[in-house]
Parts: sequence; C-alpha cells; structure tokens
Amino acid sequence: MEFQGVIRSSSQIALGTIESVEKTLASLLPGISFEWTSSGAEKRTALESKGVEISPLVRKVLEPQQSNRCGSWSNNSIEVSVNLGTGGEVDCIWLTISGNNRSGNKLLETFRGIGWSPESPEVIEVVEVGAEDEIDLTGHATLFVERPSGTATKDPQ
Repeated sequence: MEFQGVIRSSSQIALGTIESVEKTLASLLPGISFEWTSSGAEKRTALESKGVEISPLVRKVLEPQQSNRCGSWSNNSIEVSVNLGTGGEVDCIWLTISGNNRSGNKLLETFRGIGWSPESPEVIEVVEVGAEDEIDLTGHATLFVERPSGTATKDPQ
C-alpha cells in the first residue's frame, strides 16, 4: 500500500491545535515521534555552508518557508509520516502510509472513526516565475518553474 493524501475534519472545521492533534495521533500510534523541520533560511544556510551556490529563484522560494511539525511512526507492517503544518490550528494533516494493505486500510478506517476524513491530495499548481516575480507561498501544493530570463509573462485573457 502507498497512500499519500490529506486528512481533514469530517465536520469541515480545524482538527485542533498542533498539541491536541499530536496527542490524538500518539493515542492511535503509540511511540510516534515529532520534530520541527528546518526553516527555509536554515536550509539555505546549511547549503551555503557546504559551498552550494543557490540561484536567486531558489533563494526566493526557500527564504519564506517556515518550519513544519512532522511526525513518523512504524511497526512491522506499515510506516506513517505526517505533516501538521507551521503552528496554531491544524486545518489538515499531510499523510503518507506505506506497507501492508490491510494495516494501512485499518489505520485509515481508524481515522474515519474519530471524524477525520482521509482524502486525495490537492492538485499541484504549477507556477512559472522569473527573477523579478514575487513568490507567494500559500501553503498549498505548488511547483515553481523558472521562466527563462527575457521571456515575458503570459497575459491571462
């Protein structure tokens, strides 16, 4: 099984605070470990300290990225990873489950049983940007593609 998707509340409200969602996940997945990821600025600094040259566009995309609260858990049959977001209220959990079909499906049913609705992930938006463009990190799935320099932005009609 390989499930990649999001979990939202069946009642269309936030799932709770990061702390309450972590507590719920810990009750369902005993031993799950959580940590904050590196921010974009921390990633940039780490790359530069290794001598990696970063293009202006990559720098522009990295800089505003915040840390995310992520968790991982596994047993003999499945591996689970979650991303709870950047803080405050958790609107959705980005979820990956891999391993045994039966165990993965049982976990998805457990989530449904507490009012959490596993769904397919949103479609990735592809955004073409140039060096002069503003980067808007919306928190949604976005792929930034660099527009060749000297190429004009398409005018939407």
